[in-house]
Amino acid sequence: MRWSQATEVGDFIRDAARAREFIVTIEGAPAGLGQIRVAVPSFNERTYYLRMRLRKLSRRIQTLAEIKETCDALAHRGAQRVAIGGFGILSVWWFTVYKLTFETDLGWDTMEPVTYLVSLSTLMGGYLWFLYHNREISYKSALDFTVSARQKKLYQLHKVDLQLWESLIDEGNSLRREIKNIAAEYDAEWNERADEQDRRVTEVLKSERRQKNNKQHESDDKDDKDDD
Repeated sequence: MRWSQATEVGDFIRDAARAREFIVTIEGAPAGLGQIRVAVPSFNERTYYLRMRLRKLSRRIQTLAEIKETCDALAHRGAQRVAIGGFGILSVWWFTVYKLTFETDLGWDTMEPVTYLVSLSTLMGGYLWFLYHNREISYKSALDFTVSARQKKLYQLHKVDLQLWESLIDEGNSLRREIKNIAAEYDAEWNERADEQDRRVTEVLKSERRQKNNKQHESDDKDDKDDD
């Protein structure tokens, strides 16, 4: 097979990889020296060290993922307990107002200003919370804040380095992307789960890619709106 100058590199690599070698012909060279045989490594050979790095990296991610998963589960259970405790406090407050209003001499004339002042104090407390934490005032944001605070404490307790975690995830996705590009050049199928070795590693890398894609889409949408 001969390739023209217009042949794309990807097509050339795929054809050469199937034949495992190609010949470079030098015009005007002496007899016997005009052809040079060049061996082409297979996909597995070319990506061997990349896949070994990914496997080694996956073992480190797996170790941290196990600890981080445990911390996250504890943080969410703790936040749920706080939420249930908050509902309990509201229930006690409702029952207290009911008893004092309808079953004591205080009546609604006394309890109405009390409930008004308590509601106003709650509103003022929520506004102060917004000013201090710069977060939207809602049940979801309060729950997320509780989970986040609990996670930080647990990460510190179990010595989980978030900067190291993020760097490992970025490096893992970078290696994965490089291997996928080579697989596309070779038109080869790559079993990435065999090299990532653990389901949690695959899910963590996929989650990080999805978050970056969402941020990229949001940034593109914002740029489009600004252009409009």
